[in-house]
Amino acid sequence: MADARLGQGPQPQAPFGQGQPATQQKQAFSQGSGQKRGSAPSTNARPTPVLFTGDVSTASLVGEFASGRILLAPLMEKWGERFIALPGNHDRYTSRSVRKQLFEEHFLQLPRSYPFAATLSEEVGVVGVDLSVAQTISSRGTASRAIINSAGAMVRKQRQKTPFVVVMGHYPLLYPKNVNFRWSHVLPIRDALLSELIDAGAGLYLHGHHHQRWAVRCSETPPMLCLNAGSSGMRSSTPVKQAGFLEIDIQEGRVHRITSCSLSYEDGSVIEEELPLSETCFPV
Repeated sequence: MADARLGQGPQPQAPFGQGQPATQQKQAFSQGSGQKRGSAPSTNARPTPVLFTGDVSTASLVGEFASGRILLAPLMEKWGERFIALPGNHDRYTSRSVRKQLFEEHFLQLPRSYPFAATLSEEVGVVGVDLSVAQTISSRGTASRAIINSAGAMVRKQRQKTPFVVVMGHYPLLYPKNVNFRWSHVLPIRDALLSELIDAGAGLYLHGHHHQRWAVRCSETPPMLCLNAGSSGMRSSTPVKQAGFLEIDIQEGRVHRITSCSLSYEDGSVIEEELPLSETCFPV
C-alpha cells in the first residue's frame, strides 16, 4: 500500500477513494484485512504482512497523521507489528516534521531508525529505507552514498536470515515506458541505489509516489522486480490508478503472482486483477 494522502477538513479524506465516508473506508479495510486469494502463504500461521510505503499525509500536519491512525486502525490493530510503514515525501514535507519525527510519533506511535530490517517468515524478510526529505520547491527525495551503502549492507545481513528480501522505499527506481514523469518528482542517483540493491541480492523493490500500480523487472542479472503499489486514496476511472493496493504472492524464493486490487465505485467491493510486467525505461 502507499499514498493515502489524508487531508484535514470537516470530513478527512480517506484511503480507498478520497471523499468517501470514513466509516465506509473502515469497513473496506476490515473486510479486506483477511487472507485473500493471491496472498502469500504463511509458514507460521501469522497474518500476511501489510507494507505501507509512505504518504499517509498531505502536508505533514499532526491532524493528518492522527486521522491516518484512526482510518487505518482496522489494519494496524489486526496486523500489529506486521503492519510495516515508512514515510513518503508528504510525510517529510516540512523541516519540523523531520526534526520532530511527526510521522513516527503521531502515526506509527513508536520510534524508528532507518534503514530497518524485519523477518516476515522463514523465507521472506524486509528492509525499509527512508528516502524522503523536506523540500520547499520539488518533490525529489534523497539517496546519498551513505544511505545507499546502509541499504545494501542491511539487505546482505537480512539475506543471511531469509533467502528473499523485499526492500521498501517511497520513490520509483524504474518506470514503465508508457508512464510520464517529472524531473521534480524523481529520486536523484537512483541508478546507484538500484545497482546496490541488485548487487546485494534484493528480490523485490516496493514503492509508491507515482499514483499508478505497475510491475517492471530490471534487465540486470540477477533480475529484481520493481513494484508500484499505487495510491490507496485517489479516485480514478482507470483501475490501476483507482484507490487500492497490491497483493504479492512469494513462494519458494520468487514472486509467484502480483494482484492489483482496486475499490469498486458501485458497491465498495475489491476488484482483483493480475498485474502484468511492463517494459521498462530508465529515466534520466
